[in-house]
Amino acid sequence: LKKENGLDDKLFYRMKYAQMLKSPQGLDGLRKMRLAIKDKINKLQAEVNQLETNLSFFGKSKKVNPIISEYEDKLNSSKQQLAELSKELKAIPADTIDKEDRESQENQGKRGNQGNRGRR
Repeated sequence: LKKENGLDDKLFYRMKYAQMLKSPQGLDGLRKMRLAIKDKINKLQAEVNQLETNLSFFGKSKKVNPIISEYEDKLNSSKQQLAELSKELKAIPADTIDKEDRESQENQGKRGNQGNRGRR
């Protein structure tokens, strides 16, 4: 399935995944794809964090610096890729999420809420 211009990203991914689920190994393929996307997201997020840290060392220089421009371009590109991968991940049908993933997500949510109880 190829993406055509004007087709909503979310709709495109849903159609793609629905088509994959029709194949005998579709569910396994989606689980593997989901893990691969999560891995890419984690790596990109680490890269974005590193680029932001590196840019912070340059400060707010008024001079046009090609190195800063290069870092900013790379940062913007990485953020766009991150947004695209996040859309793709969200479009994967919920029934492809492993039981362990669900439990992990639930535990992370519980831990996050517990940390906010004392802060008011």
